[in-house]
Amino acid sequence: MSKYIKKVHAVLLAVCFLAIEPLHHHKIVHKPLIVTVVKSNKEYKGEYKIVATRDIPSGTNLFKIDGVLTKIPSRYSVQVGHNLHIDIPESYDMEMIINRFYWRFMNHSCEPNALIQGTECFALKPIEVGQEVTFNYNTTEYEIAEPFECCCGSDHCVGRIRGFRFLSHSEKEQIRPWIADHLLSFMEDDSEHFCIVDDR
Repeated sequence: MSKYIKKVHAVLLAVCFLAIEPLHHHKIVHKPLIVTVVKSNKEYKGEYKIVATRDIPSGTNLFKIDGVLTKIPSRYSVQVGHNLHIDIPESYDMEMIINRFYWRFMNHSCEPNALIQGTECFALKPIEVGQEVTFNYNTTEYEIAEPFECCCGSDHCVGRIRGFRFLSHSEKEQIRPWIADHLLSFMEDDSEHFCIVDDR
């Protein structure tokens, strides 16, 4: 894709985003223009997805995960601590969710281009304009509330996504650099389990 076409695409995405903002009659919480929510054309993923509205360098802070704290995970919640999850308030309609809680539309990939640290989402690698923003659910969720079959197409795809606890030791080691802090203690438990003791 030429630089000119990429720039035109970025402008169109930004214009589309600005066009839907006036539709909201609630207090507007402006989301960053570097990402936006669009309809997904892939049946194996969610109905919506998050895409970049411009080229994004690796390490960029994309957005913050905000919402209500709960001890009970749901299909759309993100785990941010031991038995602690961020979810969407029940009182919000779809229009407001797209505007404020757009992080809920970030789909899974076994080879993602973003990661979540605490309540912040960062670009794991350079993301091109129009490219979908994804993260690996197994790096934050100890156990997925609603497991599903992954069809990301990556050579590193683990198949059924059930959460960190169901990964093999080697699969956990592969994602070690990107797992959330609250899952690190489980990595240590695995290390002890696989430790070879030489008692000669």
